Formats: sequence, C-alpha cells, structure tokens
Amino acid sequence: MKITFLGTSAGTPTRLRNVTAQALSFDHGGLWLLDCGEATQHQFMRTGLKSGRCERILITHLHGDHVYGLPGMLSCIGIHGRTEPVEICGPVGLREFLDTVLRISEAHLPYALHIREITSDAQALAPLAGWQVTAHPLSHRVRCWGYVLREADRPGRFHPDRAKRIGVPEGPLFGQLQRGEGVRLDDGRIVLSGDVTDPPRAGRVLALLGDTSDADGIAHAAHGCDLLVCETTYDAGREAKARAWGHSTTTMTGDLARRIAAKTLIITHFSSRYTEADDGQSAGNLMSVETLIAETRLACPGTTVLAASDLWNPQGMLPVIHESAYVDQTAIICGKIIIGENVFIGPYAVIRADEVDANGDMEAISIGSNSNIQDGVVIHSKAGGKVVIGEFCSIAHRSIVHGPCEIGDRVFIGFNSVVFNCSVGSGCVIRHNSVIENCHLPANFHIPSTTTIHSDADIAQVPHVNADASSFSESVAMTNMELVKGYKKLANEF
Repeated sequence: MKITFLGTSAGTPTRLRNVTAQALSFDHGGLWLLDCGEATQHQFMRTGLKSGRCERILITHLHGDHVYGLPGMLSCIGIHGRTEPVEICGPVGLREFLDTVLRISEAHLPYALHIREITSDAQALAPLAGWQVTAHPLSHRVRCWGYVLREADRPGRFHPDRAKRIGVPEGPLFGQLQRGEGVRLDDGRIVLSGDVTDPPRAGRVLALLGDTSDADGIAHAAHGCDLLVCETTYDAGREAKARAWGHSTTTMTGDLARRIAAKTLIITHFSSRYTEADDGQSAGNLMSVETLIAETRLACPGTTVLAASDLWNPQGMLPVIHESAYVDQTAIICGKIIIGENVFIGPYAVIRADEVDANGDMEAISIGSNSNIQDGVVIHSKAGGKVVIGEFCSIAHRSIVHGPCEIGDRVFIGFNSVVFNCSVGSGCVIRHNSVIENCHLPANFHIPSTTTIHSDADIAQVPHVNADASSFSESVAMTNMELVKGYKKLANEF
C-alpha cells in the first residue's frame, strides 16, 4: 500500500501546496481517497494515478478545503472509464451536498455512487481489499471523523535467492509462493511457501485524521499504529489560536503521537504562513516547515516524524531534478526519480518510479546529464526494479523504456520503440518501431527499424553501428541540449 499526498495546505492553496487530499494505492490495484479539496483531479494528472481505479472516498468533514473538489473528481472518475460502484463515506450532510451539486449541474455518473453518512462513534465500514476501516469522532468546529485502517496479516518476507537454490524457476511460481501457496516443480518435488518465506507479518495499521484540536476519540483504536497522519496547522506558540479554530499545533500533534505510540507520524495541513526554506531557517518573519518538524519531534521522541508535501509519498520519495534540467509542465514525474544536468523532458512524457518489490523496496529511475526524453515517452519499472539511462542519450517520441533496464551513454532509441528488461551498451542505436527485451545488447550495435529481439540468441544477426548512425545519434543529443536552453528562456528560467 502506498499513500500519496495530493494537497497539504490548510484552508487555501499556496504556490507550492494544494488543499487537502490523500490517495491510497493498494496492492490489488484499487485506490482510495481521503478528503478531496479543490483541484484534486488536477493533482491526479500530475502523479500518474488513475482516477478510474478509485473505489472508495473517505471524507473527514465538510469544510470547503476538504470537499470542494468532490463534484469534479466524481465526474473525472467516470470520464476515465469507471463503471463499478464507488463508495463515499463521511459526516451527515454529505448526501445533501452531493445530491444538490450533481442535480443542479446535471451530472450523470456512469457508475453507482453509494453514499454512507456516519452517524455513530467507532462505526465500522464494510471491509474492502483486506482492510478493516472504522470511523472515530474528532473535536473540530463541525462534525469531523478520523479513520483507522487495519490490514489483515500479510505473508512473510519472500527470499528469491532461497527459492532459486532449491530449484524454483523465476516466474509465476515465485508469485504463488509469495501469496502463501505451495508449488510443484517439474521433477515432482513440492515446495511450500514456508520453505522460502519468513513467518507471516502482522498487518499494518494506519490512522488518518481530519482537522482536530482533540483526538481522544480515536486514540484507543489508533494505539500502536504504524502510521499516523495528522494535521499540524500551527507552530507551538499558537496554541490558543489553534484551539479557537479547532486545529492542532506541533506540540499537540506530537503529544498525540507519543500517547498512542505511533511508529511514524506524517504532519500535514500547514497554514500558509509557513515557508519551504531548504535550510530550515525562517524566511524573513516566516517560520519554515522544517521548524515545525523539529518542534513536533520534541514532543514525541520515540516516533519518526516526517512532513508531507504535495505529490510526495513516504515510500517513493520526491523526484530529484537538477536545476539546469527542463521538464515540460505537461510531463508526469513521480516517485523515486533522479534527473541530471541539462536533461530535457518533453511534453506528455511519463516517468514513474512508484512500484515496490515483494519486500516493499524500490530502486530509482535515473537519467544522466545532457540526455533528452521526447514527447510522449514512457519510462517505468516493474516491481521496483532499477532503470538507469546514461549521459547524452536520446529517447524519441512515444518510445517505452520499461525496467529493469540499464542503458549506457550516447544511446539513441527511435520513435515508438520498446526496450524492456535488458541492458543496452553505450553507443547503441535502436531505430524506430523496434522491440528489444530480455537481452544484453553490447556496445556500439545498430538495431534497424522494425527489428524484434527477444533474447541474446537473436543478437547474432545484428550489425555494429556504422558511422552515419553514430553521428545521427550525436547530432540529436546536441540539438536537444540546445532545446533545454531555449525552453528555459521561454519559461523565464535562467
């Protein structure tokens, strides 16, 4: 399961933060939302999350910065192809709000919308995707709920090296063993899941809170949680203001984390008065979010404290993009991604490092300096595998690089080509509409247009790069280095 923060500002958006929403992505492919502030559907577009997979929405309360994005998001879910029902849960008044907006706007959803208004304390929702959910009252200016999500026990950690040693081939049998199933090998031997996995792991417990100045109503159910997500609207010196408006300070939130023995606390819902100063120092008269983290940590020394930012997820981290790179505003860059100097990322490119392996780990997608990723290129990786793209590489329009992959320096990949689960040596040229998979392509090879290579055995028929192909690759790389400079000037970046 992965949580992605779509909005982390309190009350009103800022230049860097949208208003509140969180997306929870589950292993079965489904997606839930916690709250849905204005422009949440825009944030979806920037993350690569698929709105059509949204199956449940949990609303904490009906203040505008938590619900004004709902009508648009519900329509967006339908536009992106969902026909299965969507369940939405929240305080009394949610049904009236949605019925009124959808009726007046004449919105017609292509799926059934099941609205459930929560009327009693500690109310249990229907289990979904192996998770139990209970709603608990919070003290705020209006009726407000926090949610505790409790996962069923999970299979133990899978050890692929152990499986290989006893003769289990990679592939579907690995998946069966990870799911706790036994398998029969070709020689008749039976391998049990327990032979290659650790003992079952306790399911995770998440406590996701709405706005509150007193969370005692959820404290018992959330005790010992793996993750607490809680608002921290104000710094420690503004407690009187926080209580007057039904909010929490750093100290109040940290004290809650200490009392319930939360393993990790993510603070969010920051007043716009706090800045993003990288050094943790105040900018002028404004306090930084780093200072809020420090204050919170003092109140809960046994808890890991992190601060949310928009489009951030605690497993995958934020992309690291060199200041000299140019990333078109329509491109989607999310997860554990490293983009080097003078890299050009063209319109509608999608680069996503957002999947983990069976043990919850993930490696980065890294793009070397002076490379260019053209319009509509997709770079992704299966199960947290590493993708490395070297320096001075050119990946042409609508190509797909799907990891795990390692691509050397000065490589050209032509239009509509697919590179999957392989390594490509430096200096290679792969012309358009080619498919390269499950192989190691040595340095300085030229793959003609429409070539298909499925294994190392197919490489014997491939010629080395000729001088014309090599010079073409070099010229494309140099041209796109100039593109970086030109687009930055158009965007007033110098």
